[in-house]
Amino acid sequence: MKKVLTILLSSLLVLSLAIIAYADSITVTRAEWLSALETEFELGADDIALFPESFTQEPNAPATREFAANTVNYFVGYELNQGLAYSFTDAEDVSDKNSAEFAVKNSLISLEEGKFLPNAMLTAEERDNMLSAAKTVWTQPYTMVLPDGEDYARVSGFTPEADGRGIRHTLYIPKKLGGKPVEYIDNNAFQNNTQIRFVNIPNTVISIGSNAFRGCTGITGMLTIPESVTEMLSNAFYGCNGITGVTIPVDFKYAYNNAPFNECTGITDIYYTKGQTGIMPDVVKEASNTGNRYSYRLEYSVRSTLEKVSFEEGITKLGNGAYYFSPESYYVYTWQKLKTVNLPSTLTEIGSNAFRGCTALTDIVLPEGVTTLGTGCFCGCTAIKAIEDIGMP
Repeated sequence: MKKVLTILLSSLLVLSLAIIAYADSITVTRAEWLSALETEFELGADDIALFPESFTQEPNAPATREFAANTVNYFVGYELNQGLAYSFTDAEDVSDKNSAEFAVKNSLISLEEGKFLPNAMLTAEERDNMLSAAKTVWTQPYTMVLPDGEDYARVSGFTPEADGRGIRHTLYIPKKLGGKPVEYIDNNAFQNNTQIRFVNIPNTVISIGSNAFRGCTGITGMLTIPESVTEMLSNAFYGCNGITGVTIPVDFKYAYNNAPFNECTGITDIYYTKGQTGIMPDVVKEASNTGNRYSYRLEYSVRSTLEKVSFEEGITKLGNGAYYFSPESYYVYTWQKLKTVNLPSTLTEIGSNAFRGCTALTDIVLPEGVTTLGTGCFCGCTAIKAIEDIGMP
């Protein structure tokens, strides 16, 4: 009887090990890998919307080692220094060599006889090990402050690993650090980091400090300010000349004596999201604690380069002096390159002097729902030859 029991237990042990081995060897689909990535990295719909289209194509196809490496490196932007050799011998078979190098360098994927094997299917065991290690690599360079007694984190700096072989170009700020939501980006947090090419600010952040991204001249393309942000302090993005467009809530109100976008001379486009109210605040003339003085605003900082503005559906009002201000009778600030304005169908009111003096403005059609045009809202728009040109309902 004892011998039979021993044989039975041995059989069960062998079976259990076989089941575990089988489970670990099961491959995963692209959709399953992305779902696990979303969970591990605590991503939301706004993050997923930023993914390249190639990530979400063929969701039922097997997730390969290269696909996994590419999606993880999306949050890091690792790039091998020019002139250095890759650490794997089958580089000619690898499409995204930088992502593969990142995965190998950080022990996310092990080489097989010196090869990366990009088309090898990812197993469940590899998925779990890779994601756990990847999150540590992603978040480790961020310097954080966890204030006593507070349920939030502050990002105070960024120190990527200096291995002499490569650098990180993407600043995809985590939503949580130390188990707490990141709500503040501190003064000078990323100042003069010229290696950063792309920055994503999570929708947990409510405040961006003075000089936080000052001198980050490598940032290019569109910068998105999430609707959670209620405060941007002075010179937060000073001199970020590679930024060509900004997405920002239409009801963002600039605080007293804080102009975050000074010397951002590359911005040509602004896209306004609805924000909390859908109403653009009126511009004020005098400096006061009420804020929103003309010279604090993004629109004023880019007045010499702005060519196009667009508005999300749900926005109902453009404030007085939106793209014009004359603080003194002898000195007028105008937007002389602003040519195209895309208004939402939900718009009902355009404030006084909103586009006054915009001499290049030609492409604008007023939605049928507009019932109020403020005094002088299109005064001096000399490129508009007749009322039909602006589609007056």
